[in-house]
Amino acid sequence: MDNETRVAFAELRTDMQAGFAEARAESQASFARIDRWFELSQQQFQEHRAEFLELREDVRELSGRVNAMNGRIDRLEQRAERVEAMLAAFIEETRERFIGVDEQFRTLTARLQRFEQRIEDRIDAMSREISLLREQTQQVDARTRGVEIGVDDLNARLDTFADDMRQRFRLVNERLAV
Repeated sequence: MDNETRVAFAELRTDMQAGFAEARAESQASFARIDRWFELSQQQFQEHRAEFLELREDVRELSGRVNAMNGRIDRLEQRAERVEAMLAAFIEETRERFIGVDEQFRTLTARLQRFEQRIEDRIDAMSREISLLREQTQQVDARTRGVEIGVDDLNARLDTFADDMRQRFRLVNERLAV
């Protein structure tokens, strides 16, 4: 080989080494961008997971509160039944004791009517509270359904995101393999 050919080969080798170094730097920069993107994706996934766990805890808490309200409703209904039973027993007892005494009977009847009115007022108040508790329970159920729908939507979005990531990894791997 003559000197000119050697110089041409040396220049060619230098150009090739510079090109390889440039390609290596570009691929490292691309990999760094991909790594950052994956780190951000992982961070977003962790944030969504934390939000999901908070929502799940809220649902559990609401479920417990609804159960507690149902227990209170049951106790109120039982109290109302006991009051009604006591009232019926009281009416029966007063009838038996004062059947023959007209004036005492009228007095007791008036007292009994007042007592019944108070009991009915209390029963009405308890019925309103029971109705209010039922409405609140229905509202909690509706909100819970909304949360469940949101969680389902989030899961669907995460599944779509995972599928997109797999597809991108395949593309990157195919490009790197070529």
